[in-house]
Amino acid sequence: PDLTAAIEAIWTLTLSAYESDDIGATCLFSWAPTGGPVLLGQLGDGMVCYRHGGRVSRLRTMHSRWLNLTATLGAGHDWSIGRFDQLDTVVLATDGVAEDLIPDHEVELFALIDQDVAGVGRRDASARIRKGLLNWPGPGATDDLTLAVHWP
Repeated sequence: PDLTAAIEAIWTLTLSAYESDDIGATCLFSWAPTGGPVLLGQLGDGMVCYRHGGRVSRLRTMHSRWLNLTATLGAGHDWSIGRFDQLDTVVLATDGVAEDLIPDHEVELFALIDQDVAGVGRRDASARIRKGLLNWPGPGATDDLTLAVHWP
């Protein structure tokens, strides 16, 4: 079955008691099943970056920052999907983080995260990322600030 269709169906069924205007949410994912390809997905704003063979890239979306339109689950929008045989690292960031970055400078954030958490355990990496988000320098920083790092 199609992964994005399953995500949308579960979302819709779980929240069926609510009005669709009240439950809009974006979605980012990185999934690496054993023996399978790495799947990256994005619906709406935020950011999905990945490193493969030393090069950092961003999953490109149809979302346009200047239109201020957000694609949401259950609204029939198209997902941006990446399928890779192998990736080194994936960073998922909500719009509160992604929109504070200078466009096309995701590599710098990726490098900072890599330097800070390389070679430390999962608990220490989580604590370091949490500290960075608590001290986030963005203007006002009232939006959701979430970073997830995945080593498939």
